[in-house]
Amino acid sequence: MLRLFQVNEGRFVDLEGELTPNSRVGEVCEGVRREGGGGVVLMVADGRQMEDSELVGAYSPGMEGKPIFVFYQRYLSSPSPPSLPSLLKPRPDLERGLAVLNQKPYPGLFQKLPPLAKQVSDCSSGLFNMYQSVREDTQLQISGWNAVLRNCHGIIGVYEKHQQHFSRVLEIFQSSRTHYLQLVNSFPEQVKLLQQLPVPAKTTLSPSSSSSLYDWISTHVSDDTIHVYIVLIRLPFAFALVHNSHVTVPNTV
Repeated sequence: MLRLFQVNEGRFVDLEGELTPNSRVGEVCEGVRREGGGGVVLMVADGRQMEDSELVGAYSPGMEGKPIFVFYQRYLSSPSPPSLPSLLKPRPDLERGLAVLNQKPYPGLFQKLPPLAKQVSDCSSGLFNMYQSVREDTQLQISGWNAVLRNCHGIIGVYEKHQQHFSRVLEIFQSSRTHYLQLVNSFPEQVKLLQQLPVPAKTTLSPSSSSSLYDWISTHVSDDTIHVYIVLIRLPFAFALVHNSHVTVPNTV
């Protein structure tokens, strides 16, 4: 039989039906929902949250000393802790019996003391047993919240890895940013240079009445995006054309 400990209320959960380590976590969650209502989160001591599709035995909890920690979502989303009933119940009969100790001795008093002592002894034993149970439950509550802290540390580790990856991507972007900014800033000068360069006669460019290389590119490329791309790609060849009239200019992409 699986042992499930409800951390918020500090008590064990009694489920109906036969649930074993071979049961699916989803079956356990459904049983807990029927018992307590609302959504639940199941967690093991190392901080892992249990997935519905997995077998309970895959997490190695649920047996003696290793309970499954149960968290009700209604408590997790509430700003205040759950209100729990007091474990100490009034004992008016014992209070009346102890009141005789404040009275003056009278005949028959000593006959009442042995039963009263038995009541006090039984009450003390009950309080001690209750203390032991509360102590064990409190230790399990501490273990349950420690599991939550381990889960949070795991989440922090995942986000730290994402942050490191983002930092590397940002560093690559920033190293390339300067180059592309220079390229964009120099674009007007490049266009001006193309407007000043004539279309060489001895090239693979088709004959044109264009007065400049920029006019020729504008005539043969209509799309603005491709226009900019072609200008940037052909610019090195434009510089070469000034010095070598036999340079072959690549075809339009």
